[in-house]
Amino acid sequence: GLSLHGDLFRISMKDTALLYEYWCFIMLNKILRESKDSAGNKKYQVKKLDILKVDNSGLTVVLKKGSSSEVRYLNLRTNEMISLRYNPTMPSLPTVAQKPDNVLSLERKERNSNKKFEYIFDAVSLFCSSRYSKLSLTT
Repeated sequence: GLSLHGDLFRISMKDTALLYEYWCFIMLNKILRESKDSAGNKKYQVKKLDILKVDNSGLTVVLKKGSSSEVRYLNLRTNEMISLRYNPTMPSLPTVAQKPDNVLSLERKERNSNKKFEYIFDAVSLFCSSRYSKLSLTT
Protein backbone atom coordinates (compact mmCIF):
# COMPACT_ATOMS: atom_id res chain seq x y z
CA GLY A 1 0.00 0.00 0.00
CA LEU A 2 0.87 3.68 -0.11
CA SER A 3 2.53 5.09 2.99
CA LEU A 4 2.98 8.84 3.48
CA HIS A 5 5.65 10.24 5.82
CA GLY A 6 7.20 13.59 6.65
CA ASP A 7 6.90 16.56 8.97
CA LEU A 8 3.77 17.71 7.14
CA PHE A 9 1.90 14.81 8.77
CA ARG A 10 3.28 15.45 12.30
CA ILE A 11 1.39 18.68 12.97
CA SER A 12 -0.04 19.01 16.44
CA MET A 13 -3.53 20.39 16.96
CA LYS A 14 -2.16 23.61 18.47
CA ASP A 15 0.20 24.47 15.60
CA THR A 16 -2.42 26.13 13.41
CA ALA A 17 -0.03 28.83 12.11
CA LEU A 18 2.22 26.18 10.56
CA LEU A 19 -0.80 24.33 9.21
CA TYR A 20 -1.99 27.60 7.61
CA GLU A 21 1.42 28.09 5.93
CA TYR A 22 1.23 24.57 4.45
CA TRP A 23 -2.38 25.12 3.38
CA CYS A 24 -1.46 28.38 1.57
CA PHE A 25 1.38 26.63 -0.31
CA ILE A 26 -0.90 23.76 -1.29
CA MET A 27 -3.72 26.09 -2.40
CA LEU A 28 -1.41 28.33 -4.47
CA ASN A 29 -0.15 25.19 -6.21
CA LYS A 30 -3.70 24.02 -6.76
CA ILE A 31 -4.63 27.35 -8.39
CA LEU A 32 -1.69 27.10 -10.81
CA ARG A 33 -2.22 23.40 -11.52
CA GLU A 34 -5.94 23.80 -12.25
CA SER A 35 -5.78 27.08 -14.22
CA LYS A 36 -7.24 26.87 -17.71
CA ASP A 37 -7.27 29.28 -20.63
CA SER A 38 -10.46 30.44 -22.39
CA ALA A 39 -10.45 27.30 -24.57
CA GLY A 40 -10.31 25.04 -21.50
CA ASN A 41 -6.66 24.02 -21.95
CA LYS A 42 -4.18 23.84 -19.08
CA LYS A 43 -2.27 27.11 -18.68
CA TYR A 44 0.71 25.77 -16.73
CA GLN A 45 2.81 22.61 -16.78
CA VAL A 46 4.84 21.42 -13.77
CA LYS A 47 8.56 21.49 -14.61
CA LYS A 48 10.11 20.89 -11.19
CA LEU A 49 8.61 19.36 -8.07
CA ASP A 50 10.86 18.90 -5.06
CA ILE A 51 8.28 18.49 -2.29
CA LEU A 52 7.97 14.70 -2.66
CA LYS A 53 10.67 12.09 -2.10
CA VAL A 54 10.37 8.35 -2.72
CA ASP A 55 12.56 5.95 -0.77
CA ASN A 56 12.36 2.49 0.82
CA SER A 57 9.97 3.74 3.51
CA GLY A 58 7.46 5.10 0.98
CA LEU A 59 6.47 8.54 -0.22
CA THR A 60 7.72 11.42 1.94
CA VAL A 61 6.41 14.98 1.83
CA VAL A 62 9.47 17.24 2.16
CA LEU A 63 7.62 20.42 3.00
CA LYS A 64 8.85 21.62 6.35
CA LYS A 65 9.58 24.84 8.20
CA GLY A 66 13.22 25.82 8.00
CA SER A 67 13.97 24.27 4.61
CA SER A 68 13.04 25.62 1.21
CA SER A 69 10.80 23.68 -1.16
CA GLU A 70 9.94 24.66 -4.72
CA VAL A 71 7.50 23.85 -7.51
CA ARG A 72 8.24 25.38 -10.94
CA TYR A 73 5.65 25.82 -13.68
CA LEU A 74 5.90 26.73 -17.35
CA ASN A 75 3.25 29.00 -18.86
CA LEU A 76 2.39 26.98 -21.97
CA ARG A 77 1.34 30.05 -23.97
CA THR A 78 4.14 32.53 -23.11
CA ASN A 79 6.96 30.17 -22.02
CA GLU A 80 7.37 32.22 -18.83
CA MET A 81 8.57 30.36 -15.76
CA ILE A 82 6.65 30.59 -12.51
CA SER A 83 8.22 29.43 -9.28
CA LEU A 84 6.34 28.83 -6.04
CA ARG A 85 8.67 28.44 -3.07
CA TYR A 86 7.88 27.55 0.51
CA ASN A 87 10.05 29.09 3.24
CA PRO A 88 12.87 30.37 0.97
CA THR A 89 15.77 32.41 2.32
CA MET A 90 15.69 35.89 0.77
CA PRO A 91 19.06 37.50 1.55
CA SER A 92 18.76 40.58 -0.68
CA LEU A 93 15.78 42.33 0.86
CA PRO A 94 16.17 46.01 1.81
CA THR A 95 16.21 45.17 5.54
CA VAL A 96 17.65 41.85 6.68
CA ALA A 97 17.58 38.34 5.25
CA GLN A 98 14.13 36.85 5.74
CA LYS A 99 12.31 33.55 5.23
CA PRO A 100 8.72 34.32 4.19
CA ASP A 101 6.12 31.56 4.15
CA ASN A 102 5.52 31.49 0.39
CA VAL A 103 6.99 33.36 -2.57
CA LEU A 104 5.60 33.30 -6.10
CA SER A 105 8.17 34.40 -8.71
CA LEU A 106 7.43 35.18 -12.35
CA GLU A 107 10.32 35.31 -14.81
CA ARG A 108 9.31 37.32 -17.86
CA LYS A 109 11.54 37.63 -20.92
CA GLU A 110 11.28 41.00 -22.61
CA ARG A 111 13.18 42.17 -25.68
CA ASN A 112 16.75 42.44 -24.38
CA SER A 113 16.30 41.60 -20.72
CA ASN A 114 14.64 39.31 -18.25
CA LYS A 115 12.38 40.70 -15.56
CA LYS A 116 11.57 38.93 -12.35
CA PHE A 117 8.53 39.72 -10.24
CA GLU A 118 8.19 38.32 -6.73
CA TYR A 119 4.99 38.15 -4.72
CA ILE A 120 5.44 37.41 -1.04
CA PHE A 121 2.71 35.58 0.88
CA ASP A 122 3.43 35.82 4.60
CA ALA A 123 1.03 36.47 7.43
CA VAL A 124 3.29 38.97 9.21
CA SER A 125 5.57 40.55 6.57
CA LEU A 126 5.60 44.24 5.69
CA PHE A 127 8.01 45.51 3.05
CA CYS A 128 8.43 49.15 2.05
CA SER A 129 11.03 49.95 -0.58
CA SER A 130 11.19 51.60 -3.98
CA ARG A 131 12.72 48.35 -5.23
CA TYR A 132 9.59 46.46 -4.19
CA SER A 133 7.10 49.08 -5.43
CA LYS A 134 5.54 51.51 -2.98
CA LEU A 135 4.09 49.59 -0.08
CA SER A 136 2.84 46.06 0.02
CA LEU A 137 1.32 44.36 2.99
CA THR A 138 1.13 40.64 2.40
CA THR A 139 -1.35 38.45 4.16
